[in-house]
Amino acid sequence: GRIIALATDGLWEAVNSDGKMFGKDSIRQIIRETADQSAESINQHIMDSVKQFSQTKVPEDDITLVVIKRV
Repeated sequence: GRIIALATDGLWEAVNSDGKMFGKDSIRQIIRETADQSAESINQHIMDSVKQFSQTKVPEDDITLVVIKRV
């Protein structure tokens, strides 16, 4: 199966309290780790991870994520 993730730049440009960006590599890693799960679950893992990464930092940009999985 193939996994396609479409996202706005606010996702990978989310920053933590140290000013570090979440980054595209973090998204790719989460997709690799959760590839056996549903598209909804992969989406939730990514969104949960970016929220945990950012903690109390308010997003500077919108965050939109769509995950499509072909089974």
